[in-house]
Order: sequence, then C-alpha cells, then structure tokens
Amino acid sequence: MGEIIKGKLKNGFKFSIPVERFGKWKTLQLLRGMKTDPTLLMDVVERLLEDQANAFIDSLGEDPSIEDVSSAIKEIFDIAKSKGENEETKKSSPLPD
Repeated sequence: MGEIIKGKLKNGFKFSIPVERFGKWKTLQLLRGMKTDPTLLMDVVERLLEDQANAFIDSLGEDPSIEDVSSAIKEIFDIAKSKGENEETKKSSPLPD
C-alpha cells in the first residue's frame, strides 16, 4: 500500500486516506462539476473517504449543510497538501470556491 494521509479535522474527526485518492481523474471531475452542481459533493465524499464517509458526515452534526460538508472536505485537502510527501498530493485540487 502507498502513502496514507492521516489527519484530524477541527471538529475532531480523524481520517486516513490513501494519497492516490486525491489525484484520481473522476474525483477531480466531480470537484470541477461542483461549481454548477453542488450535489456532486456527495460523490466526492464517498469517493475520497469510502468506508469513513458515514462517520465523516455524522461528525458534522445531525443534518449538515452543503457549506459545512464542503468546508470539511476543503480542510481535508488542505491537511493532505501540508502533509503530503509527493507532488501529486501537494498539487491536489481544492474544492471550488
């Protein structure tokens, strides 16, 4: 198995994600598409976090808003960029503004 990015969000959620998930083409397409279709965020969460997705959503409260989820995913990308040891991770795309 390759490099794993581990981190902890401000809300206390701990994650462990293989580096290769950050630079996958379909994930990047979903991130780009979110500018026009914010519902793609659900696919981003599932693709990036896989078996941790439900725990991630639960960590954001009973019924988190799109903004809450988007902010937390951006935080994960920011942590990955700061901890990543390779260029793929450091250049991984953040969520659209």
